[in-house]
Amino acid sequence: MRRLDDVAAEGAGRSVLSCLYDGAKKKTDPFDCLTFSHPSLFMQQYALSRVMAEHLSMTDQQAVKTAELALKLEKESGFAVDIECGWKGEKLFLFQCRPGAA
Repeated sequence: MRRLDDVAAEGAGRSVLSCLYDGAKKKTDPFDCLTFSHPSLFMQQYALSRVMAEHLSMTDQQAVKTAELALKLEKESGFAVDIECGWKGEKLFLFQCRPGAA
């Protein structure tokens, strides 16, 4: 968020983070200055998406194994399937398998 804050501060003339975490303001004070509220929302959402992408995404190897499972299930069932699965460490868990769109 600090990198984004540097960019936003150039345009706004003040750090968005310093405005957000201003110790002189109470938590109940409105945060309604669009100059800071909109960049603040973007910064938080972007930072969250980066964390999720880094920690919640499958590796390439996991994606291949998942696709291999789907193809195996399609071959055995004789129709396209829609699967829901998850990974815990190196172990793949199949939660659901149902007919999918062809």
